[in-house]
Amino acid sequence: MRRVRLAALAAGLLVVAAACGGGGGSTVTPGGSATAAGTGGANGNGNTGNNGGNTGGNGKQAIGSVTGIVPVGGQVGGAAAFEGQPVGRQDVISTEANGKIIFSLGQQVPFCQVETASEVQVTPGGATLVEVRKGTALCRTSTSGQLKQFVAGGTVITAADPVFLVGWDGDTATVQVAQGYVRLQTKRGTAVVGANQQAQSGSGGIGIGPWEPSSIRDGQTRDAAANQLGQAASDQPAVRYPRLDASQSPTLADGQRAGGIVVDVAERQLQTFVQDLLGGMGQLWDLGISVQSNNDRASIVVTADPPQGKDAVALAELDGTTYRVQVGADLVPLTPLAPYLGLS
Repeated sequence: MRRVRLAALAAGLLVVAAACGGGGGSTVTPGGSATAAGTGGANGNGNTGNNGGNTGGNGKQAIGSVTGIVPVGGQVGGAAAFEGQPVGRQDVISTEANGKIIFSLGQQVPFCQVETASEVQVTPGGATLVEVRKGTALCRTSTSGQLKQFVAGGTVITAADPVFLVGWDGDTATVQVAQGYVRLQTKRGTAVVGANQQAQSGSGGIGIGPWEPSSIRDGQTRDAAANQLGQAASDQPAVRYPRLDASQSPTLADGQRAGGIVVDVAERQLQTFVQDLLGGMGQLWDLGISVQSNNDRASIVVTADPPQGKDAVALAELDGTTYRVQVGADLVPLTPLAPYLGLS
């Protein structure tokens, strides 16, 4: 069977780019949390003080709202939280030892659950949407709009459309990703964390390891993460694939004869990416596409060999490594994938 080789080449990160500006002011820099321009406390009639979001009178300009209390909640802007309560700029949301607060910031952050005994601040300044000051928050960001920025301690977390937990214990920021990719940035460096991975960022740098949503101990949080995974999947735009038949593609013809197409990918981080990229094509062609390691019968192979020739095209960049597909004679079996990968 013909084989197409993908190769690795060192490069910068592509999956998650630097955050765009938003919310006014300068963006948060690694090593320092955002500083609010004015954080007056709330009073009994609903004012949030000098928080920059007042509309006059007793109201405040809402940029979001409380969408759930589990089971007793806590406070928003210094007042007891209740479902439907408006959330304004620089509001501090804190929970009790047995309470959680769920809030939404419109389309940018449709779901964010502040876990028990935790505290976050909404839009503290710059481009940051949520700063975790203590404890943990489970959040889902939208598939549309610019990149979204979170802060935990001195770590800046930039996200496109993931479901993830972010926490801060006073010394270490922890990010656990259930879906999508996030970028962590500190004074000590930058890292990208994908689905089913976790990262801890502290004085010793950033450490990355495996993680599964099923390992979440709190049953309500585990169920909430599963629900948000389902919502995130339904929000994904439909992918359009090239419609070709076996007469137009040697790879497709070989796959039909063999009963499926095997992609040999050794790097664990890239396996999910390749499965997501190519799996839908198999459904279109009524042909299974599986990602495996060390399979000698693979139709497409990811390798650490350097690309040969000047026409190698980048497929993806993860953790500072660029994975490329070689354009040349060996590209012929990849014909059905070429339009999707931007190849001619």
